[in-house]
Amino acid sequence: MDLDKQDLDRLFDQMAPSQQQEDAVLARLLAPKQEGKRPMRQIRKTALALAAAAALLTTCAFAAYTLDPRLLSFFRYTQQDAELVADGVVEVNQSHTYENGWTVEVKLLLADRYVLTALVEVIAPEDEPLPTGLSSLTLHLEDPQADGPTPSVGGSRLLEDGDPEDNRYTFLCFRSPAPASAAQGTVPPSSISITPLDLWSDTSDGPVIDFRGDDWCCTAALPGQDSGREFQAGQAVQVEEEQVTVTQLYLSPISTVIRIDGPARSPFLTSLHGLSSLEEKVVLNLEDGSAVPMFRSYSSSYNPDTGTGAFYLQNEQIIDPEQVESITILDQTFPL
Repeated sequence: MDLDKQDLDRLFDQMAPSQQQEDAVLARLLAPKQEGKRPMRQIRKTALALAAAAALLTTCAFAAYTLDPRLLSFFRYTQQDAELVADGVVEVNQSHTYENGWTVEVKLLLADRYVLTALVEVIAPEDEPLPTGLSSLTLHLEDPQADGPTPSVGGSRLLEDGDPEDNRYTFLCFRSPAPASAAQGTVPPSSISITPLDLWSDTSDGPVIDFRGDDWCCTAALPGQDSGREFQAGQAVQVEEEQVTVTQLYLSPISTVIRIDGPARSPFLTSLHGLSSLEEKVVLNLEDGSAVPMFRSYSSSYNPDTGTGAFYLQNEQIIDPEQVESITILDQTFPL
């Protein structure tokens, strides 16, 4: 039987507590608590409430580690591996629409002490013909608190587009210290300023879309907690005709940094012959017996005046630095 509004009103009136019932409930709530043993039912309710709270915390923790998989497109990883980089992820979600109708949205950052990766979406105007062969996005990144320019090198990669008709492009952009500063070491900034510059195509000799006309940038705080480990090495490595000393190693879930000390003004090291493809000759050996190679080199340097150098490499897969047992460099293995 269908109930109209009047029937429902009468039903709710019958279900509503009387004034005496309301007064009794209020008096019970205001009465002082009795001392003595707590009823077992109350204890059970409290235990259930605590269990529910613990489950909620566990769910929230799991949700925090449910990262956008596009941010980790450079790596092989499992869900458990993704938890290792959670402290290095920063939500930015800042966007700007330019006068030319294009929109750039900086969504996420992934950073350790030396290397930064940014997930950026670029949205084209609906009625504008799309450039062919679009391949890369150029960003300018700097420390807003630095006294002068903060040199760095970087690049970007266009990710596969699941919906080519949505006029939306997704890029992973990366940055590491420039060769000029890499050998001297860098102090990680507490924040980063990101300025989109332009879009490039494989079919053109210059930018196809320019963002420099609008004076826009976004600033994001970087993680205060470093996910990496640093080792003082002091291990000699033979690089063909030159012997260098690996002075320091830095291992994070996403990168490996190797610092060396070699002879000053070495023509062999100046040309970086034999070291230019170092990413092919470095392997991290884990406690479980597996080996993790490098995926690529971010940047490298050699200072001929001091003989010092530094190499910034990307791990092929996300690792737990605590599980690295040794490192192999140019077929020479050193325990950590």
